[in-house]
Amino acid sequence: METGAPELFRDIAIPERYGFLDTRGMVMPHERGATRSIVGKSDLSKVDNLIGKINDFNADEHTALLTLLQQFHKARLLLDPVQKAIHLRICIENVFIKHGEKEQLAAKVKNRGASYLCESRTQTERIYDFLSCAVHRGELPQKRKHSPTYIEGRVAGAIKRLLDEGTYPVWSD
Repeated sequence: METGAPELFRDIAIPERYGFLDTRGMVMPHERGATRSIVGKSDLSKVDNLIGKINDFNADEHTALLTLLQQFHKARLLLDPVQKAIHLRICIENVFIKHGEKEQLAAKVKNRGASYLCESRTQTERIYDFLSCAVHRGELPQKRKHSPTYIEGRVAGAIKRLLDEGTYPVWSD
């Protein structure tokens, strides 16, 4: 009997926690593209793995991590480069600035963020200055080496590393 469900879902029991997916034929829009793809069993395993990593953070860090992920998600969805830059700056400060720190933020981001962002200290400082321009002036600098989309990729790498380590770094400086 043909149910109209994609072949992929016919023999897969959707776990109860993903009941919202149990439409037997739900398709998810492909990221930033017009093509559509089917949510498969391996996708659900990846979701479980990610949720497990998020839940492994201690209670003190959990709220900060959820804020980081929410801000990054907002940045990813935005097409306006200034708004994207503002949300990315929030992400960077979330990871590299301790709660309550108010002085020498650019220097702290430069020193702490270089290895996480896979950039030199000089480039990390330029990225932070670039994002700061969006925050303080509501515009991006005329002369720029990186785009918000490039910085988004660097922040994604930092978030991945943070999730893989299972905790926020302890900054000694």
